[in-house]
Amino acid sequence: MQLDQVLGYRAAAGKVGALLGVLFFLAILDGVSSQFARPTNVFRVVPGESVKVNGSLTEEVQSAEDLEWTATTDRLAVTFEAVHAGFWFGGRLWRGVLTLDPQIEPGEYLLSVKPRSAAMAHPSSVYKILVYPDAFALRQCSRSLALRYLGISPWKLALLLFPATCLVFALVFLLSQSQEKLLSKRGMAEIYQVSRFEEYIEVSFGLGEQHGIELGNRLAVIDDKGSLLGMLTVVKVGEQDSKGKLDPD
Repeated sequence: MQLDQVLGYRAAAGKVGALLGVLFFLAILDGVSSQFARPTNVFRVVPGESVKVNGSLTEEVQSAEDLEWTATTDRLAVTFEAVHAGFWFGGRLWRGVLTLDPQIEPGEYLLSVKPRSAAMAHPSSVYKILVYPDAFALRQCSRSLALRYLGISPWKLALLLFPATCLVFALVFLLSQSQEKLLSKRGMAEIYQVSRFEEYIEVSFGLGEQHGIELGNRLAVIDDKGSLLGMLTVVKVGEQDSKGKLDPD
């Protein structure tokens, strides 16, 4: 490829990579914010669906067999799978599967979970079951923007965006390497750092001893169109990189 082509491709890939990176972090932010904003005692479902559910226990319960549930409708059921310790905050948690009859009417129902030995459920173990007519209606009430407007979980979206972002930035890196080689063949290199001082401007660039650069060399500084911006004096030389000083104007 020609230098102009490499520069164009790298600029385009950089913009695409930056956009994908922003979308990736927005997806993560969307997932985290929607997760924390979701009430722990509300389950949103559609008729005929089976979803994994969990909740906290205020009483000491040893196994799932020690639990029972009641609901304000006979068109849903809960199968308890396990009782376990909370990962983040300790305490006891239960987990299971909530199954809805396909004929259940959309609306709001209550589900109570309690130990078999308890007379009634603790208020924190009473759950609100919100049944929506279909998956679209369920999505429209989601706090996740990705789920609401794109129909995809923000976590799945982030999982798709991450490798795509990495691939694009890998392409940028390869194009940058190609650009450096093409520039060095012309005795040129890209300035990658600019430091401003009161009496001078210091620039760092990718040419060094292996390219024939020596202390005191006077080198032209040009823009991307080839126009002369000024002359620098080399003040420090490395094997592959050097530094030079420019007048502050």
